[in-house]
Amino acid sequence: TCALLILDFTTLHVRVASAGHMPPLVRHSDGSIIELGVPRSAPLGVNEAAVYTSRGFDLVSSDVVVLYTDGISEAADEKGGLFGEPRLVDTISASDGTPEGALIQVLDAVKVFTAGEPQSDDITLLCFGPASRTGHPASTWKLPSVS
Repeated sequence: TCALLILDFTTLHVRVASAGHMPPLVRHSDGSIIELGVPRSAPLGVNEAAVYTSRGFDLVSSDVVVLYTDGISEAADEKGGLFGEPRLVDTISASDGTPEGALIQVLDAVKVFTAGEPQSDDITLLCFGPASRTGHPASTWKLPSVS
């Protein structure tokens, strides 16, 4: 699967297209979460005739955008229960409102939920926003290592 986002840092306008990937989530400063609803087309390479469309959205400087793979939403506990999208949304909502905070909160929550169970799928998480609270662009943040 693939998600393509193009962010104009001047206007904070983002265009989103999806090739079978989960829609990005956006955390607003009040903790509310919206899903950037884009049509999900076939994954890349599956259908030569596939058409990929995009939608545009306007962000505000305090928004945090979260992209994730199903290895997060489908992370399993010892009884086979899944972490799930509702728990993911609640976890992002409870974060501190920064991209780094959302990333740490989600990875920690998945680790606690799975309680040492073996990882069954890739876990990829990308969190970004136009700027952190200190005004530094997302590209300068040092991400935590995951053990």
